[in-house]
Amino acid sequence: MKAFRNFARSLIFEPNVVWHLKAEATVRPISRHMLSYSKIPFNKEVSLDALNRLPNVSIVSISLKRSDAYRVLIDLIIKITNPSIFSQLYFSLQYNNCSIGYVESTSHNITIHPGENVIQFFGELQSLSSESYNALSTVIQNFLTGQTSNIEALAGPNTTSYPLLAVGIIGLSLNVHMPPFKEQLIASLIFNSMSLIPSTNKKKVMLSASITIKINSPLGPKSPLNIQKMNMSVFLLYENDSVGILNVSQAPVKQLDAITYQSQFNTKYLSLTDTGAYEKFTRNFISANKTHPIDFRIVGVASIVGSFALGPLNIDQLLIENNVPLVGLDSLNNVHVDEISVDRAQGAAL
Repeated sequence: MKAFRNFARSLIFEPNVVWHLKAEATVRPISRHMLSYSKIPFNKEVSLDALNRLPNVSIVSISLKRSDAYRVLIDLIIKITNPSIFSQLYFSLQYNNCSIGYVESTSHNITIHPGENVIQFFGELQSLSSESYNALSTVIQNFLTGQTSNIEALAGPNTTSYPLLAVGIIGLSLNVHMPPFKEQLIASLIFNSMSLIPSTNKKKVMLSASITIKINSPLGPKSPLNIQKMNMSVFLLYENDSVGILNVSQAPVKQLDAITYQSQFNTKYLSLTDTGAYEKFTRNFISANKTHPIDFRIVGVASIVGSFALGPLNIDQLLIENNVPLVGLDSLNNVHVDEISVDRAQGAAL
């Protein structure tokens, strides 16, 4: 049994295995009238292609949309190039040597044929300590901001349900690149209202706004992101010209439903980058109405503070790139005078 375990381990970890076959053969002709030969020595070395630590493992797709309010669940499809039979597979997941969860194959009878094989896994991302939570937070940060995470899938004693292979596969480490979320987390920003107040500084304008935020949640509808505050640093572009830079810090966020949030900020400085573009924007903003709204673009980054199924959430460098329609002042047609009051000294002429 020990010899077979060593053979199985070499078959998994080495690029090739030399199998030494030694025996004595007996040859019996079909015809009874011919001589038979026995104890013919047979001594051969046979080279077998082995798994070589399964180096060509890649993630085909990843989804967290089956998550719920308390768990982050992962659906994973990987591609393996190598021949073998593993039955059911189970791997623990690590990032920077910290455990972040596990995955197991959805099939209980896996046959990996020569060439490319696609295997479906299901599992859970978990944080069992402060170290693992920090590691998992980095993975989530990378996932949401377009970066790849190098994940280690580590084989343990329960990696395969075949007992003869279980001991040999212990310690196998598969390095796979976890691709980022394919969509922008912040799908759109809708400006419900906006006011611009000139300041004594010709290069700055006071801006106040109420906005609705729509997100593409990677965790699905049953595991909402609880966003509490948002920071934003964006360029305001009008007709491809930069009007100014808007920096918003610690704006409170209120959740309306699973993917919709609302925020309001007051008297934030819009630092003008092109006064000519700003004047053109304000002229058209004054004349814009519901029938003919004004369109501008905002491009930049945001950060959010809140929580999700596994604890606090703090994500930086979220890309924002949105076209924003805005109803303007309708040429001030709705302005009317309710009352005029004049204070004057006695005997003075009006």
